[in-house]
Amino acid sequence: MKDAITLNLELLAVLCTGVIPSLLASLFWKHFRNDNLDTKPGLIATIRITQSLGALALVSYIALQNQDGLKPIGVDLTRGGEIIGGIFVFSFFGLFYIFGYRLIMRKKQEVDYSRPDIKQMLSARTPVQRLSRLLSLILGSVSEEFVFRGYLLFLWGNRTNEIIPFAVASSLLFAAMHLYQGRKVIVYHLLFASVLAATTVLSGSIMLAIGAHLYCNLLLQIKLWILDARGKTISPAQPPPLPRMTIQTENSPAR
Repeated sequence: MKDAITLNLELLAVLCTGVIPSLLASLFWKHFRNDNLDTKPGLIATIRITQSLGALALVSYIALQNQDGLKPIGVDLTRGGEIIGGIFVFSFFGLFYIFGYRLIMRKKQEVDYSRPDIKQMLSARTPVQRLSRLLSLILGSVSEEFVFRGYLLFLWGNRTNEIIPFAVASSLLFAAMHLYQGRKVIVYHLLFASVLAATTVLSGSIMLAIGAHLYCNLLLQIKLWILDARGKTISPAQPPPLPRMTIQTENSPAR
Protein backbone atom coordinates (compact mmCIF):
# COMPACT_ATOMS: atom_id res chain seq x y z
CA MET A 1 0.00 0.00 0.00
CA LYS A 2 1.35 3.41 -0.96
CA ASP A 3 2.04 5.92 1.78
CA ALA A 4 -0.21 8.95 2.27
CA ILE A 5 2.22 11.44 0.69
CA THR A 6 2.52 9.36 -2.47
CA LEU A 7 -1.25 8.97 -2.72
CA ASN A 8 -1.82 12.69 -2.28
CA LEU A 9 0.78 13.54 -4.92
CA GLU A 10 -0.82 11.00 -7.23
CA LEU A 11 -4.24 12.54 -6.69
CA LEU A 12 -2.86 16.05 -7.28
CA ALA A 13 -1.22 14.93 -10.52
CA VAL A 14 -4.48 13.47 -11.82
CA LEU A 15 -6.44 16.59 -10.85
CA CYS A 16 -3.88 18.86 -12.54
CA THR A 17 -3.98 16.74 -15.68
CA GLY A 18 -7.60 15.73 -16.11
CA VAL A 19 -9.74 18.08 -14.02
CA ILE A 20 -8.26 21.53 -13.28
CA PRO A 21 -7.53 22.49 -16.94
CA SER A 22 -11.13 21.71 -17.87
CA LEU A 23 -12.45 23.69 -14.90
CA LEU A 24 -10.34 26.71 -15.86
CA ALA A 25 -11.48 26.44 -19.47
CA SER A 26 -15.10 26.25 -18.30
CA LEU A 27 -14.69 29.38 -16.18
CA PHE A 28 -13.09 31.17 -19.13
CA TRP A 29 -16.04 30.37 -21.38
CA LYS A 30 -18.48 31.33 -18.62
CA HIS A 31 -17.07 34.83 -18.10
CA PHE A 32 -15.71 35.72 -21.54
CA ARG A 33 -18.19 34.13 -23.91
CA ASN A 34 -19.71 36.39 -26.56
CA ASP A 35 -20.97 36.10 -30.11
CA ASN A 36 -17.77 37.49 -31.60
CA LEU A 37 -15.48 34.96 -29.87
CA ASP A 38 -13.47 33.00 -32.44
CA THR A 39 -13.89 29.38 -31.43
CA LYS A 40 -11.01 28.10 -33.64
CA PRO A 41 -12.20 24.49 -33.93
CA GLY A 42 -8.80 23.13 -34.97
CA LEU A 43 -7.03 24.63 -31.96
CA ILE A 44 -9.75 23.53 -29.52
CA ALA A 45 -9.72 19.96 -30.89
CA THR A 46 -5.91 19.81 -30.62
CA ILE A 47 -5.96 21.03 -27.02
CA ARG A 48 -8.67 18.56 -26.01
CA ILE A 49 -7.00 15.62 -27.74
CA THR A 50 -3.67 16.44 -26.06
CA GLN A 51 -5.27 16.81 -22.64
CA SER A 52 -7.29 13.62 -23.07
CA LEU A 53 -4.24 11.60 -24.07
CA GLY A 54 -2.31 12.96 -21.08
CA ALA A 55 -5.09 12.04 -18.65
CA LEU A 56 -5.49 8.59 -20.19
CA ALA A 57 -1.76 7.93 -20.01
CA LEU A 58 -1.43 9.08 -16.40
CA VAL A 59 -4.42 7.17 -15.03
CA SER A 60 -3.43 4.05 -16.98
CA TYR A 61 0.12 4.28 -15.64
CA ILE A 62 -1.19 4.51 -12.08
CA ALA A 63 -3.45 1.51 -12.57
CA LEU A 64 -0.73 -0.56 -14.23
CA GLN A 65 1.43 -0.30 -11.11
CA ASN A 66 -0.76 -3.11 -9.77
CA GLN A 67 -0.65 -6.69 -10.96
CA ASP A 68 -4.27 -6.60 -12.11
CA GLY A 69 -3.63 -4.27 -15.02
CA LEU A 70 -6.39 -1.71 -15.55
CA LYS A 71 -8.89 -3.49 -13.32
CA PRO A 72 -8.21 -1.17 -10.33
CA ILE A 73 -9.89 1.64 -12.31
CA GLY A 74 -12.75 -0.57 -13.47
CA VAL A 75 -11.43 -1.33 -16.96
CA ASP A 76 -11.78 -5.02 -17.81
CA LEU A 77 -11.10 -5.72 -21.47
CA THR A 78 -12.78 -9.11 -21.15
CA ARG A 79 -16.00 -7.18 -20.52
CA GLY A 80 -15.66 -5.01 -23.60
CA GLY A 81 -19.14 -6.01 -24.71
CA GLU A 82 -20.51 -3.84 -21.93
CA ILE A 83 -19.54 -0.80 -23.97
CA ILE A 84 -22.07 -1.91 -26.57
CA GLY A 85 -24.49 -2.57 -23.72
CA GLY A 86 -24.08 0.98 -22.47
CA ILE A 87 -24.78 2.33 -25.96
CA PHE A 88 -27.87 0.13 -26.27
CA VAL A 89 -29.29 1.05 -22.86
CA PHE A 90 -28.75 4.79 -23.23
CA SER A 91 -30.00 4.75 -26.82
CA PHE A 92 -33.42 3.86 -25.38
CA PHE A 93 -33.36 6.93 -23.14
CA GLY A 94 -32.03 9.00 -26.04
CA LEU A 95 -34.90 8.00 -28.30
CA PHE A 96 -37.39 8.64 -25.50
CA TYR A 97 -35.96 12.12 -25.01
CA ILE A 98 -35.89 13.00 -28.71
CA PHE A 99 -39.38 11.79 -29.57
CA GLY A 100 -41.18 11.85 -26.22
CA TYR A 101 -40.06 15.34 -25.25
CA ARG A 102 -40.98 16.78 -28.63
CA LEU A 103 -44.36 15.04 -28.55
CA ILE A 104 -45.19 16.25 -25.06
CA MET A 105 -43.78 19.77 -25.31
CA ARG A 106 -44.47 20.25 -29.02
CA LYS A 107 -41.29 22.25 -29.24
CA LYS A 108 -39.71 23.12 -32.56
CA GLN A 109 -36.47 21.30 -33.13
CA GLU A 110 -34.28 24.35 -33.50
CA VAL A 111 -30.82 24.98 -32.12
CA ASP A 112 -29.78 28.32 -30.66
CA TYR A 113 -26.43 29.05 -32.26
CA SER A 114 -25.77 31.82 -29.72
CA ARG A 115 -25.15 29.26 -26.94
CA PRO A 116 -21.36 28.91 -26.51
CA ASP A 117 -21.40 25.11 -26.34
CA ILE A 118 -23.58 24.81 -29.45
CA LYS A 119 -21.49 27.41 -31.26
CA GLN A 120 -18.38 25.41 -30.46
CA MET A 121 -19.93 22.15 -31.67
CA LEU A 122 -21.03 23.71 -34.96
CA SER A 123 -17.77 25.58 -35.57
CA ALA A 124 -16.22 22.52 -37.26
CA ARG A 125 -17.10 22.90 -40.95
CA THR A 126 -14.46 21.18 -43.05
CA PRO A 127 -14.06 17.36 -43.15
CA VAL A 128 -10.72 17.58 -41.33
CA GLN A 129 -12.22 19.77 -38.61
CA ARG A 130 -15.14 17.39 -38.18
CA LEU A 131 -12.90 14.34 -37.97
CA SER A 132 -10.79 16.16 -35.37
CA ARG A 133 -13.95 17.05 -33.50
CA LEU A 134 -15.13 13.43 -33.46
CA LEU A 135 -11.71 12.22 -32.34
CA SER A 136 -11.65 14.76 -29.51
CA LEU A 137 -15.14 13.65 -28.43
CA ILE A 138 -14.15 9.97 -28.39
CA LEU A 139 -10.90 10.53 -26.50
CA GLY A 140 -12.56 13.08 -24.20
CA SER A 141 -15.39 10.71 -23.28
CA VAL A 142 -13.02 7.83 -22.51
CA SER A 143 -10.54 9.99 -20.60
CA GLU A 144 -13.31 11.55 -18.49
CA GLU A 145 -14.54 8.09 -17.55
CA PHE A 146 -10.99 7.05 -16.66
CA VAL A 147 -10.56 10.13 -14.45
CA PHE A 148 -13.98 10.61 -12.84
CA ARG A 149 -15.53 7.16 -12.64
CA GLY A 150 -12.38 5.07 -12.93
CA TYR A 151 -9.85 6.88 -10.78
CA LEU A 152 -11.82 9.20 -8.46
CA LEU A 153 -14.78 6.87 -7.88
CA PHE A 154 -13.66 3.30 -8.49
CA LEU A 155 -10.02 3.37 -7.39
CA TRP A 156 -10.31 5.81 -4.47
CA GLY A 157 -13.65 4.40 -3.39
CA ASN A 158 -12.14 0.94 -3.10
CA ARG A 159 -9.01 2.26 -1.43
CA THR A 160 -10.95 3.99 1.32
CA ASN A 161 -14.12 1.84 1.32
CA GLU A 162 -16.05 5.11 0.99
CA ILE A 163 -17.90 4.82 -2.30
CA ILE A 164 -20.66 7.39 -1.76
CA PRO A 165 -18.43 10.43 -0.93
CA PHE A 166 -16.26 9.83 -3.99
CA ALA A 167 -19.35 9.24 -6.15
CA VAL A 168 -20.73 12.61 -5.04
CA ALA A 169 -17.37 14.39 -5.43
CA SER A 170 -16.74 12.98 -8.91
CA SER A 171 -20.26 13.91 -10.04
CA LEU A 172 -19.96 17.47 -8.75
CA LEU A 173 -16.58 17.97 -10.41
CA PHE A 174 -17.92 16.55 -13.66
CA ALA A 175 -20.87 18.95 -13.59
CA ALA A 176 -18.61 21.90 -12.69
CA MET A 177 -16.63 21.32 -15.88
CA HIS A 178 -19.74 22.32 -17.84
CA LEU A 179 -20.53 25.57 -16.02
CA TYR A 180 -20.22 27.60 -19.20
CA GLN A 181 -23.27 25.87 -20.69
CA GLY A 182 -25.72 27.43 -18.22
CA ARG A 183 -27.64 26.42 -15.11
CA LYS A 184 -30.17 24.17 -16.82
CA VAL A 185 -27.46 22.19 -18.55
CA ILE A 186 -25.53 21.88 -15.27
CA VAL A 187 -28.49 20.05 -13.74
CA TYR A 188 -28.50 17.68 -16.70
CA HIS A 189 -24.78 16.97 -16.36
CA LEU A 190 -25.11 16.40 -12.63
CA LEU A 191 -27.90 13.88 -13.20
CA PHE A 192 -25.95 12.26 -16.03
CA ALA A 193 -22.84 11.94 -13.86
CA SER A 194 -24.91 10.48 -11.02
CA VAL A 195 -26.38 7.84 -13.35
CA LEU A 196 -22.90 6.95 -14.62
CA ALA A 197 -21.61 6.71 -11.04
CA ALA A 198 -24.48 4.40 -10.05
CA THR A 199 -23.87 2.32 -13.17
CA THR A 200 -20.19 2.00 -12.27
CA VAL A 201 -20.88 0.97 -8.69
CA LEU A 202 -23.57 -1.56 -9.57
CA SER A 203 -21.67 -3.16 -12.45
CA GLY A 204 -18.23 -3.05 -10.82
CA SER A 205 -16.78 -1.62 -14.01
CA ILE A 206 -16.67 1.59 -16.03
CA MET A 207 -17.28 -0.18 -19.34
CA LEU A 208 -21.01 0.58 -19.37
CA ALA A 209 -20.28 4.21 -18.46
CA ILE A 210 -17.79 4.51 -21.33
CA GLY A 211 -20.37 3.23 -23.81
CA ALA A 212 -23.07 5.55 -22.48
CA HIS A 213 -20.78 8.58 -22.50
CA LEU A 214 -19.62 7.88 -26.05
CA TYR A 215 -23.17 7.43 -27.24
CA CYS A 216 -24.50 10.65 -25.72
CA ASN A 217 -21.64 12.85 -26.92
CA LEU A 218 -21.56 11.47 -30.47
CA LEU A 219 -25.35 11.48 -30.78
CA LEU A 220 -25.59 15.13 -29.80
CA GLN A 221 -22.79 16.19 -32.13
CA ILE A 222 -24.12 14.31 -35.16
CA LYS A 223 -27.67 15.50 -34.44
CA LEU A 224 -26.48 19.14 -34.41
CA TRP A 225 -24.69 18.68 -37.72
CA ILE A 226 -27.86 17.24 -39.26
CA LEU A 227 -30.02 20.06 -37.95
CA ASP A 228 -27.50 22.62 -39.13
CA ALA A 229 -27.46 21.09 -42.61
CA ARG A 230 -31.26 21.34 -42.69
CA GLY A 231 -31.16 24.99 -41.70
CA LYS A 232 -32.64 24.39 -38.26
CA THR A 233 -30.14 26.56 -36.40
CA ILE A 234 -31.13 30.04 -35.34
CA SER A 235 -28.79 33.00 -35.09
CA PRO A 236 -28.31 35.05 -31.93
CA ALA A 237 -31.27 37.30 -31.26
CA GLN A 238 -30.77 40.80 -32.59
CA PRO A 239 -32.17 43.85 -30.74
CA PRO A 240 -35.25 45.34 -32.38
CA PRO A 241 -34.54 48.34 -34.61
CA LEU A 242 -35.11 51.76 -33.12
CA PRO A 243 -38.16 53.65 -34.42
CA ARG A 244 -37.41 56.23 -37.08
CA MET A 245 -37.78 59.81 -35.92
CA THR A 246 -38.92 62.51 -38.32
CA ILE A 247 -38.28 66.17 -37.69
CA GLN A 248 -40.97 68.42 -39.01
CA THR A 249 -39.79 71.73 -40.44
CA GLU A 250 -41.69 74.76 -41.64
CA ASN A 251 -41.45 73.65 -45.29
CA SER A 252 -42.38 70.03 -44.71
CA PRO A 253 -46.03 69.04 -45.08
CA ALA A 254 -47.91 68.16 -41.94
CA ARG A 255 -48.79 64.51 -41.41
